[in-house]
Amino acid sequence: MVEAAVLDGAGHLQIWWHIMLPLTKPALITVAIFSFNGAWNDLLGPLLYINDKSKYTLQIGLQTFKGTVQTQWHYLMAMSVTVLLPIIL
Repeated sequence: MVEAAVLDGAGHLQIWWHIMLPLTKPALITVAIFSFNGAWNDLLGPLLYINDKSKYTLQIGLQTFKGTVQTQWHYLMAMSVTVLLPIIL
């Protein structure tokens, strides 16, 4: 495809914009989705460097519903659905 574009007289920017970029869009979208998902579900990183309870992330907040004696399952499941909505969207 690149050779055909060169034979047709396309420049480097036209080749990149009209041929290369559309072919890499699915891969770039996949990388963006996996990067967002990994950052959104990160628990250990924020747990290590956030000391103020008012700045905790949603995943740390979910862990507060799990106690050593009892777990508040109804709150945990309701918040899990709420936290999952941005990933689904």
